[in-house]
Amino acid sequence: MAQTNNGATAPTAAQMREWYEKNHSRIENFDNASDALKTLRDINKLNRHLVPAYDKEQVVIYLQNVTGNEVNLRNLAWYLFYRSQIFQRIVMYNASLFDYDAHIVIPPYNLIGDNNDQSILRSYYDTASMIGKWNIVNEFLKVNITNFIQDVSYNIAYYDETGLYFLPMPANYCRIVGQYFSGDFAFAIDMNYFRGTNEWLIEEWGEPFTTMWRKYSEDKRSGRWQRVPDEFAACFKYRSYDWETILCPFSGLFLPLINLEDVADVQAVADKQEIYKLVYTELETLTGTKIPDDWKVNPALVIEYFNKMVENALPDYASAAIVPGKLDVIDFSNNDKTTETNKVLKATKNVLNTSGGAQILNSESIQGTTAFMGALHSDTEFAIATLLPQAEGWFNRIIGYVVSNPSYIKFFHCGRLTRDEYRKELLENAQYGLPTKLSIMALSGVDELKTLSLNHLEEDILGLSDRFDSPLSSSFTTSNTSAGRPESDATDLTDDGEASRDKADRAG
Repeated sequence: MAQTNNGATAPTAAQMREWYEKNHSRIENFDNASDALKTLRDINKLNRHLVPAYDKEQVVIYLQNVTGNEVNLRNLAWYLFYRSQIFQRIVMYNASLFDYDAHIVIPPYNLIGDNNDQSILRSYYDTASMIGKWNIVNEFLKVNITNFIQDVSYNIAYYDETGLYFLPMPANYCRIVGQYFSGDFAFAIDMNYFRGTNEWLIEEWGEPFTTMWRKYSEDKRSGRWQRVPDEFAACFKYRSYDWETILCPFSGLFLPLINLEDVADVQAVADKQEIYKLVYTELETLTGTKIPDDWKVNPALVIEYFNKMVENALPDYASAAIVPGKLDVIDFSNNDKTTETNKVLKATKNVLNTSGGAQILNSESIQGTTAFMGALHSDTEFAIATLLPQAEGWFNRIIGYVVSNPSYIKFFHCGRLTRDEYRKELLENAQYGLPTKLSIMALSGVDELKTLSLNHLEEDILGLSDRFDSPLSSSFTTSNTSAGRPESDATDLTDDGEASRDKADRAG
């Protein structure tokens, strides 16, 4: 190797070539990913997402035939998501209940045959490493938001050793065609979506659209509906029990939400009217006179002073008029303002309390810790019961495309707000020697490889257990030092008892 002027060793040409060949594929993948993100839309075109308004009569008609009004009801759901703060909170609340960090990787194990430990370790490492690099929390949050708005989320999945990305497809051009054994759904895309102004997307997005378009163009008999290849398909449906009916999970709230918006609009108009006043002056006539229009004051003089008042003394929210009579004021105050406000609050509470969950969003409806936790469990089960198994099935179906001998990925059936109770249960299982260490850390938001890395750092490199005077212990680690059942004087599990035994052990 050559020496540089500062004494450092300079890499040889062979070493530089080796480095380039090793990192070229990674750089190329990074560039391709960047290009894909840059071409998700044409920045030279102004894309507008038009959301029409709806009234109660339309909603009633749509709900009478949900199958025939799938598109109208889907547009209505998006309208409410953008228009109604209550509906947006309900959707976001349910979508954020999922805890995709709470998962464990289970390597293959042959109970009746020989097991190659190195092969098991390789399978575990490859799978855990891949899942650890996929930003599943962020990507599936977007998927679940769509699920709670329009029932079905149609996505093209892109994934490699660097990450995961879901490209959402327009629901009006997608259709479910079947279901995989893993529980998620197969779907097809209408190739007419790529005609006209969207034709440039075929070339820019690449696969699988180029293959699907080529097949459609070369064989018209295959139809305009082309099924998305299995390795790209990521379709999840909240109402998984019914393929044909596509309907927002909160469709029962559409009418109450429209009514709530109407009540709020009426209240807003009433509040606005309260600040307005009408000032008028009456042109009085003389009493007892027989002459018509015998004014007490010359109208020209009245008008002159009246105009000065309008120009100089009247605020913007007041109007003025001249009438034959006395000066007086008319306001538009709402004498029953409290009642009107209560109507809005009552309507809001009714929507939250009848939303099939989300009662927690209404603070007055939950009294006590037990009721609060019960509501959390009910809401979590409502949200994850059908979608979480589909996500687990999709991962185990897809991981085989990127890992030669994949492990199984198991998601814990708990939510972000209920993970603590599940974690306590695992800690109790650990007292009996059950294999829960990695699961407990997963519920703390740290995946398996990061847990093993931190443990290696703390114990093997830093030696923290030896450096601290009183290492962390539990009733399991303390009582497990002797065989059999401990004597009664050695089973004191209080803090003082554990401290006494630790002190005695160190003295011995």
